[in-house]
Amino acid sequence: MQEVFLPKLGQTMEEAEIARWLKAEGERVKRGEVLLEITTDKATLEVESYFTGTLRKILAREGETLPVGTTIALVGDADEPIPEKYLAEQIREKREKVAPRPETLQEEKAVPGPGKTRILVSPRARRLAKEKGVELDKVKGSGPGGRITEKDVMDHAQGTLISPMRRILAQRMSQSKREIPHFYISMDVDMSRAVEMREELKKKGEEISFSDLFIRASGLALKEFTGLNVEYTEAGIRQREEIDIGLAVAVDEGVLAPVVRGADKKALAEIAEATRALIEEARTKRLTPDEYQGGSLTISNLGMFGIKNFIPIISPGQAAILGAGQIEERPVVHSGKIEATKMMTLVLAADHRLTDGVAAANFLGKIKELLENPQRLL
Repeated sequence: MQEVFLPKLGQTMEEAEIARWLKAEGERVKRGEVLLEITTDKATLEVESYFTGTLRKILAREGETLPVGTTIALVGDADEPIPEKYLAEQIREKREKVAPRPETLQEEKAVPGPGKTRILVSPRARRLAKEKGVELDKVKGSGPGGRITEKDVMDHAQGTLISPMRRILAQRMSQSKREIPHFYISMDVDMSRAVEMREELKKKGEEISFSDLFIRASGLALKEFTGLNVEYTEAGIRQREEIDIGLAVAVDEGVLAPVVRGADKKALAEIAEATRALIEEARTKRLTPDEYQGGSLTISNLGMFGIKNFIPIISPGQAAILGAGQIEERPVVHSGKIEATKMMTLVLAADHRLTDGVAAANFLGKIKELLENPQRLL
């Protein structure tokens, strides 16, 4: 009998939530086949089976948050007996569901609700509410005296229809708006030469996206204006040694921002190759935490959706985020004449604890300079 452990998919990963089992007990599974999905602090990832056989027993239920290395399932032959220790655990769990332990009932605590009211909730229900992101003051208890049970929390969670990734995204964006004093600056950029260069490269068989240009320009700008390549910590401002740029990627359950490492050192073609691979991994849930954690700033490009400009939200841990809008023809005065020019608006959201308007303006101005002279990005 082979034990399936919750894998450590990145150096900083310590725990994960069981999001969804894709195989049921009794089903055949092959080595390399996706067995389940887990959710870390930022993303939902697929976990492949290391073994070929039958999924004999699932030991971790959906919604549980467990430390890495925990045994979450057993794979073996179809008729192979399950070890006694796992059967004993199954019997204990069934008994708990039928008759909760006296000490569990004694441990029930009242948690504050709106105003002066207090809510009775069992420890198991409270734990599950934390795992599911459920606000207990919004749950109607069905137990004695209105006590909230585990089933009440589960029923409420199912009614909210929010995915684990969307819940994490909501928590991080709420944290950002609560803790980070955002300020915003915008700048128009003449993209005429960038458009021409991209078309010329395409004729040569080189596929370069506008996001690749933004990443390259941001990397070079951060190399010159290191004051934005920093992180706010309890101990003070920490200077980052590497320049890593995240790219916001839309996936079915939300948004991920895989990181291009060493964006200031990579050639434009290398950045394009890296972003293609990262986008594919993000959309197929194969990103590891090491590929989306950290980063100096993030690029969010909504130009392909016809958005002229927008105000982005900083990812916690970063100093800024750059929002790119649509490239469109606008009337612009050149040498006293009005001409149709391919223009784009960039909006930079920055953390006012780490930088100020002048520094941010110089940084954004450098990006504009590089995009208007795109040969310097090659």
